[in-house]
Amino acid sequence: MILLDDQQRIIDRPWYFIRETQGIIGFVGGDHPQPTPTDEIESIKAQISDAEDSEKPKVDFELGETIKINDGPFLNFSGVIEEVEPDRGKLKVTVNIFGRNTPVELEYWQVEKS
Repeated sequence: MILLDDQQRIIDRPWYFIRETQGIIGFVGGDHPQPTPTDEIESIKAQISDAEDSEKPKVDFELGETIKINDGPFLNFSGVIEEVEPDRGKLKVTVNIFGRNTPVELEYWQVEKS
């Protein structure tokens, strides 16, 4: 995106477009933003890539295993694991609510082994 004109002054339209985007809190460099150096971008990309390869949930769940829910609207309910999605860190669990089996999708951190 072109943010500066030929005289290195900020162009209002893209400046305010970015500034008014939800979640944006500011620019690196404050009121005089500077492009991030290419070597710094490559370093950040390498760190992200390494983290994606190495950080995997350390808890192993198995199909048919009974778990206890420790977070969310089903707190303290027990359920049976129907599907494990290790890449997403999620489980599909069947919980018995008011006498009916209800499928619920939960993250690993929301459950514990019974």
